[in-house]
Amino acid sequence: MTRKKLWKHRPLKSSPLKKRVIVLTSAVAVAAVGILVAMAQSHAILVPYLTPMRIEFVGLESEYPVNGTMNYSISVRGHGSNCIDFQAQMIRGMDKERVAYFGEVQDCRKIEIVHGPYNYTKSFTYSGSTVLGVAGSYQVLVNVHDQITDQNHSEMRSFIVVEEFS
Repeated sequence: MTRKKLWKHRPLKSSPLKKRVIVLTSAVAVAAVGILVAMAQSHAILVPYLTPMRIEFVGLESEYPVNGTMNYSISVRGHGSNCIDFQAQMIRGMDKERVAYFGEVQDCRKIEIVHGPYNYTKSFTYSGSTVLGVAGSYQVLVNVHDQITDQNHSEMRSFIVVEEFS
């Protein structure tokens, strides 16, 4: 009794049509991954580990009157953990005098760590001479550090305080 071969090994023959299909399929896959990454980077969609941290300023004007009032909020967007350090400070002029500061550091040992979209917004209201009492240029500096993913992000916005408000 002889053993019958169940299959014969034949080299694969690739026709020009098969080669085109393989190249086209590969190109479509690369394009799809590229579009996915681009959409995540622009925050059009939220994809874990591809969507970067972004700091948004809402309501911060470019000009305020001396001794006036300002209201604005700062939001953190992107994807990461719920354990972040947040610092915001307002610096006056060339001498870099700090006129306002807010900092919040979370003790990650005492909270349940969750990964997902950032959901952090802090609102600020300043009025009178303590913060806006001197005419000149000001900067709002914000630093955010995700203690779990080790992402750092900083943003700066400038505004001026003028004697006569236009």
